[in-house]
This record gives sequence, structure tokens and C-alpha cells, in this order.
Amino acid sequence: MVKKWFVFLAVTLVLFALCVPVTFAHDGDSLAYSDISIKDGVITYKLQLDMYDMRAGATQDDPDRQFTTPEELNRFVSNSRDEVEAFLLSQIKLYGDNLQLDGKLTQLNYVEKDNQPFAEAILEYPVRNNPQHFVLDYDLVFNMDEWHVNYVTLELGKLKQNAVLVNDLREFQVGQMSFGHAISTYFQLGLESFSFGFNHILFLLALLIGARSKKQLLMYIGSFAVAHSLTLIIVSLHILTLPHKFVESGIALSILYIALNNLLNKNKEQNIWLVSCFSLIHGFGFAEICSGMSNKGGHVAPALIAYNVGIVVSLVVIVLILYPLIHYIRRLNWAISAILIVLSLLGIFGLIGVYLA
Repeated sequence: MVKKWFVFLAVTLVLFALCVPVTFAHDGDSLAYSDISIKDGVITYKLQLDMYDMRAGATQDDPDRQFTTPEELNRFVSNSRDEVEAFLLSQIKLYGDNLQLDGKLTQLNYVEKDNQPFAEAILEYPVRNNPQHFVLDYDLVFNMDEWHVNYVTLELGKLKQNAVLVNDLREFQVGQMSFGHAISTYFQLGLESFSFGFNHILFLLALLIGARSKKQLLMYIGSFAVAHSLTLIIVSLHILTLPHKFVESGIALSILYIALNNLLNKNKEQNIWLVSCFSLIHGFGFAEICSGMSNKGGHVAPALIAYNVGIVVSLVVIVLILYPLIHYIRRLNWAISAILIVLSLLGIFGLIGVYLA
């Protein structure tokens, strides 16, 4: 009797094994391979992650996630790029010289590695120059499998190192930022933040048009410089941050208001307190760049000071260019009004664009 039950149980197990789809073939090994390199100002992060883990993290609600045929896996990499990008960028953070890097998914492929299906994702992160200090904050899969392992190979110019990331060691950092490099990098960043900040320049242009004397000009510039410096301190100390859309809409509103006020009240001075409030909003725009700043590379305070100085220097240079130009244009009766109308329209379009984005 016992022998018959044993035979029956064995046959049942065999039949069950034959009927189970190939899709439950995940063998419990949760592996990832990271290859990080730099070329032509772009850090390339090639991640090879077990396909089961990638699908479990990126498309948790996919009813076909259990199927692992080649056709199904190719369909996944073709149709799930947005989900994979959101999943990876939310769980992988890269920092170069203390600044969090912005990346995007450029490739997603299905590959075989050690006879196992893997998802190969290419993430690209533009950088200004080769970082002296680099941090990888990796948080993939550990919430699903505490035994997950990621083998990392890094080669960023002079920074070369291998590492193994596990549940108890999810961060990898290499190098150290020198004082001189911190100053030059963040000063350049400050220069670029204002020089290429189209909306900040439009706001400054509207302010300069409204300045009736050199004293008013100095008051407006001083108010702008002090306000954005204060905002930078507030954000860097994590005292207060504002939503991105709120900041962008506030910047657009500042351009619209100052332009209309100059257009409709040609002989009326701008309220210095209102200018300061708008300048604070612009300051939050500058501070967003440093809001995710890490302090692991050192020299944080000098870097922030250099960043602020770069903004101020850029501000002064642009004022020295715009103010004489505005003074010359005032000779044309229609020109200033035309500029203010254009600024008002750009402010309106900016507001609309924020909420349509």
C-alpha cells in the first residue's frame, strides 16, 4: 500500500513539473553586473540585471510577467522602456563631485548570460568634466531579495575600481575632490546657471527697464543677489524646498508682472519688497541644482560659496551688457514698449508651459 502511494506521488510530481510553464524558471540567483565608464563628457552605466528581477521591479502589474519565452522577453524590452527607466532612475543614484547626476535610458536589450535571461540597460549621464569623486547609490532588488549581488566595474579616467554591492553595502564611492577642483567646478556651474538661465535673464531685463536711476539699479541688483544667496543657504541646509512646478510658475509670473507693471505704470517705481520676493523664487530655481547635493566628496561650504560667487559674477557681467543697451534703446519711443509686450507674452507662455508639461 505504501509503495502504491509512493508511486502515485512520484507520478503526480512529474506531471506537475511537465505542466508548469517555463516561466517559473527563476532559479533564485539574483545577480547584476554594472560597468561604468566615461567618454566625451558622458558617463555610461551599462547594467545587466536578471530579467526576472527587472520585470518584477519595473512591471509589477503586468499579467504576463510570468512568461519567459524569448518572444515575450523581446516584447518586454520593446514595450516597457518608460517603466524600466522610471524604475532604474528611482533606485540608482549617481553623484559626481557631490552633485547628483541626471540620467536617461538610451538602450534596453534582452541578452543571455550564463544561460540565464538578463535585461541589459544603458543609462547615460552627461557631465561637465571627469569627476574627481564619484558615488553610486544602488538600491535595486534588495526589497525583493536580500541576497541580491551586484558586481561593479568602474573606469572614469583616473578613477578605476571594482566592487561588490550587497544588502549591507549598497553604496560605492571612489576618489576625493580637491579644494581647487571644488572651487573651479562650482564657480563655473554658477556662471552657467545664470548665463544660460533664459528666464532669469528675462526677469533681469524687465527689472533693468524699470530702473529710473543708478540708485534703483543698484537696489534691484543688490536685492536679487541677496535674495538668491539666502535661498541657496535655505535649500542647502534642507530647511525648505519648493515643488519644481511652483518655482517655474513663480519665475514666469515674475517676468509677466514686472513687464506689465513697467508697461502700464511707466513712471512708477517697482516695489523693492516685491522684487525681493520674486528674487527669492528665482533663488529656488538656482538652488534646485544643489538640492540633491552630497557631502561625501568634501569641501561643501567652499563649493557653495564658489557657486554663489559664479552667479553674482554672471549677474554683474550681464547687467554691464544690458543696461547700456537699454539706455541706447530708450531713444526709440516704441522699442521699450515692444520689448515689454514681448516679455509679457513670454511670461504668459511660460505659465501655460509649466502646467502643460
